[in-house]
Amino acid sequence: TVTGARIHGVLGELIGGEENFFRAVTLLRDAGVASDDPRAGELIGQAREMLREDQPKGLEREAARWILANHPATGVDDLLAWVAGGEGQDSALPALLRRPAGQWEGKALEQWEKIPARARGSLLAGMSPSTVLSAIEQRRLSASEVGFQQQRRLRSHRATTIRERAIMLFGEEKSFSRTEAVSYYRPALRLDGDVRKGKEIFGQRCILCHRSGVAGAGPDLATLRNKGAPMLLENLLGPDLEVAPQYLLWELHLKNGDVLAGAISEENATELTLWAGDGSSRKVEREEIAKMVNLNRSLMPTGLESGLSRQEMADLLAYLTGGGK
Repeated sequence: TVTGARIHGVLGELIGGEENFFRAVTLLRDAGVASDDPRAGELIGQAREMLREDQPKGLEREAARWILANHPATGVDDLLAWVAGGEGQDSALPALLRRPAGQWEGKALEQWEKIPARARGSLLAGMSPSTVLSAIEQRRLSASEVGFQQQRRLRSHRATTIRERAIMLFGEEKSFSRTEAVSYYRPALRLDGDVRKGKEIFGQRCILCHRSGVAGAGPDLATLRNKGAPMLLENLLGPDLEVAPQYLLWELHLKNGDVLAGAISEENATELTLWAGDGSSRKVEREEIAKMVNLNRSLMPTGLESGLSRQEMADLLAYLTGGGK
């Protein structure tokens, strides 16, 4: 349309006339303009030159990585190198996960020891079930690195062969009724918890959704610490008893037949952002959606305590109630 063309032209002039590289990239990003848009051409060249000469620091370096990470010409080898180097976690990692898993999962496993621990959970969640299980079977990957929620998804996978392999590798999941779980774990409130061990448990089972100071699928650690241990235990064992609207689980049925599930973290008239239980997010255009269903459940699944002893629950509660400050 004429209006669209005018907006396109004005934005191009704003970006082209902005001498500060960081502000120009911010304009581009905030306007939702893709990195391969013609208006980004000059900025792409600047970003490549900056990183080649190792010039920029701070915000400019982050901006250069963001615009290159989101450009289709940037290969998965470069994205993996940035992730493995500990830089560009907020740009390279999401960009890599948007590529088909077959393009990068094998390469990621080849350099697994170089990849920072904080990126491994997201990469594992983005890999195909067969790739994850094969890597464990071939001892290229430890079964303990696969998070609890991903293990649960693999054990209940719709493909029989995947389910059987997962159960063979991870074992059967023990399950309690909620009443049995409360009865079993209540004595943990009287035990002294080990904060260090509690932090390890939190990292294994909770951190993908509950990251301090980072927008995610669940409340951050600072919010959790406002509750006492008895209430935290109740919330852990019965996550569906009291659910804030922003953490409700939604099911999106797309017109192409796909079904997505997660909490809606952002939305406007044209699109929404869906946070999944593995800590990943996906933007979905409203025109792609055939039906939205509120499941009236928490994004946090029941049974996350499965396999924990009473002492381990006490350790986790010690960390959650402030020991990890």
